[in-house]
Amino acid sequence: MFVVKQAILDHCLVCCDFRSQIHEWAKSPKAAANRKACEDSCRVKEKLAAASSPSLPSDWGETVRNAIETCTRVGTIHFLDELLCADGSKPKYKRIGQAGIREAGPQKDIKDIDFDNMDMIRIPQGEPDTHIVDKWDVRCENKNHILYFDVYHCLDPKPWAAPKGFSRPLRKIPFKKPNFPKMKK
Repeated sequence: MFVVKQAILDHCLVCCDFRSQIHEWAKSPKAAANRKACEDSCRVKEKLAAASSPSLPSDWGETVRNAIETCTRVGTIHFLDELLCADGSKPKYKRIGQAGIREAGPQKDIKDIDFDNMDMIRIPQGEPDTHIVDKWDVRCENKNHILYFDVYHCLDPKPWAAPKGFSRPLRKIPFKKPNFPKMKK
């Protein structure tokens, strides 16, 4: 169990580190405080314990509602790099685009949304998660999968789990900075 907790903690801290280096967030007046809050949240024992033995829905990652929570798109790529297909091969993946809002909820006035820090705001229990979800094409040799990710969850360690059809072995993976495709104008 210690190895799982350490993997969860390492993954969480790597995501905090990369989040703090993203240009828009690095220059934010809240950058240092957000990084510390992210790292402190990763180390909470109860949260690590909950992430170590998660209770996940059977369609985790396969629906917008049960999207895999990550910290930024970098966290999503880190997660995908850790997956193995059923045959043990590495999947190929590509972001398709936005899949829509995770849960319907009251619309906020655009002036009330803190876009620079929305991934650092914990959603109160019982309130809808109105984040926009990303849709990814994840291809194994013999099967294509569509997986959904909510990239606005930088607080709290994430479960060490894999969606149906994949495994996520415990091993050290050298993290590489992702090559995001150029945006079309």
